[in-house]
Amino acid sequence: MKTMIIAVCNSKGGVFKTGTAFNLTVFLSKYKPVLVDLDSQKSGTYLNNIRQQFTESLNVITINKENELEQIIEQNSTEKLFIIDTGGFDSSLTRIAIITADILISPTSGNVVDLLGLNRFESILKELSNVKGETIKTNVFINDVSPSAKNFDEIKEFINSSDNLKLLNSIVRTRADFSNAINKGLSVKEFNPVGKAMLEFKALTKEIEELLLKL
Repeated sequence: MKTMIIAVCNSKGGVFKTGTAFNLTVFLSKYKPVLVDLDSQKSGTYLNNIRQQFTESLNVITINKENELEQIIEQNSTEKLFIIDTGGFDSSLTRIAIITADILISPTSGNVVDLLGLNRFESILKELSNVKGETIKTNVFINDVSPSAKNFDEIKEFINSSDNLKLLNSIVRTRADFSNAINKGLSVKEFNPVGKAMLEFKALTKEIEELLLKL
């Protein structure tokens, strides 16, 4: 596999971007991924520091400036997977990540506030599509919803009406394992390998890996 970039992005904060990027780094470990932390809060870097108390640390790079991100992308010609955790706001760093990424992943809960955030993010994708000269599309997955929730018609209708959004099949529901695992800097796979959270994230990872293999 050639050098590939997955960017986890959404212009709204608090939608599980860092949790998604962190878990993906573990679930896709066979590709020896590098987690690139662009978040101003440096949550991924902090979680990796906590992680060292319990298990081997991940390969995490903290980025603060545009030229640092560009250098990492340009200088790494060997086989490698980069998973970028972007900030929950519009920035030049996030825009570079979006334009250069091979795959965009956007978690959203589907509630009204998150849909508004996804709508703002869609406008950014449209703007960057004009800059890049091709349609930039992000793969959205429904996240942090009740285990009993079944009706997602509103978010499906919104996503299906957009040229810049594509809905993945996987649904990652609210599970205690996610918060309990992340508090120790662990993925749900490491925290509870037989839990529902692990199974749901495993299904999401499989979808994302299939996208990787098509590139």
